[in-house]
Amino acid sequence: MQVNAQYMRDVLQTLALHEATDSAALGMQHGSRIARIQPKSWQADIIRKTVDLKSAMDPTEFKALMDNADVPVIFLPHEAFITAEIIDGICRESPFNKMVIWEV
Repeated sequence: MQVNAQYMRDVLQTLALHEATDSAALGMQHGSRIARIQPKSWQADIIRKTVDLKSAMDPTEFKALMDNADVPVIFLPHEAFITAEIIDGICRESPFNKMVIWEV
């Protein structure tokens, strides 16, 4: 049986996103959901390689993505210069509720 490589990538991306977001918590003072995943986990590795998923490395990039209506999910890699306080502050100010996947 031959398996299409693109199909397998799509399946793995879907599994990684489901696994990562399964335990997402709703923010205390905002409507965005924050999912924490372990650094260097298989989910993080696959999510990092997902082409159409936006990521932010600093508060400025994160705010821009939070304010963009066309971006429903944001990935914050382990190397990002972002803290929980920054995430909560920006999420409170944003007009949109998002799914934030934070590798921490």
